[in-house]
Amino acid sequence: MLQPLKGREIVVRVQVAMGIVGVLAAAEVSESAFSITSADSTLIDNFNSYTGNGFSPSPVAGQLNSDYWAVRGASDGNLDFGGTTPTSGNNSDFARGTSAGSTGTPGLFAFTVGSGDAIFGVQQGVDDFGRQNGGQFYLKLQNNTGQAWTGFQVGYEIWYRNDQDRTTNWNFAWGVNATSFTNPTAVSYTTVPSLAFEGLGAIDDPVTWKLLADQSATITADVPAGQYIYLRFDVREAGESGGRDETGLDDITFRAIIPEPTSMAALGALASMALGRRLRRRC
Repeated sequence: MLQPLKGREIVVRVQVAMGIVGVLAAAEVSESAFSITSADSTLIDNFNSYTGNGFSPSPVAGQLNSDYWAVRGASDGNLDFGGTTPTSGNNSDFARGTSAGSTGTPGLFAFTVGSGDAIFGVQQGVDDFGRQNGGQFYLKLQNNTGQAWTGFQVGYEIWYRNDQDRTTNWNFAWGVNATSFTNPTAVSYTTVPSLAFEGLGAIDDPVTWKLLADQSATITADVPAGQYIYLRFDVREAGESGGRDETGLDDITFRAIIPEPTSMAALGALASMALGRRLRRRC
């Protein structure tokens, strides 16, 4: 999905289910964000351990870590970073459990889109992630590499089950801040138009899960060491009448771009040479 970058990279594959207990590789988790700590390290999670069991800062099996995730748009209220929701089986928008689709109950699911393959799923409703306000899903990372980033690449899949008449659209935005906010809306976000996705209208025949978009973009951004980067995934309906489709996200990927240290050293060497020549001319 993502093309190789120039210079040294931190490669982090961040599945939407990242934050599920036991999913770590060459990166560490801080108390308030997903922490990236070393260059050339990779985190990979296939999202298949997520079971739609809600959110917690101390997640149990099947939950997402709310230190990394925040949610807006549910009729049951807001989930801030570090918050706790009910688990599945407790009639909560945040924890609708697992489903293969074909559900009319609004909320967040672990939708099964293939054999052994689950996604972070959304079933919209009138007051849940629907109408004009839609839903927003926030992911918080922290730059703990000790070096500034000059940009990043982000990629993700959009899955769609077109069994209703309304169209569901997805968009992406990002923001950087020195503060680890609890409220994700405190951050200023920049939308990426190239990642805008418009869903399907007329009902499919037959109705099946489809991978409709394999999104990716390279973004220029200054992310100093220690600061936080917030990724926002927006879901909205287009405004037609009728029921709402099931959709979801999968395989979110993230690569932080770090300037090549040897390049910086070369610039320093050139500057030293130029200064030495000036001094010799004065002598």
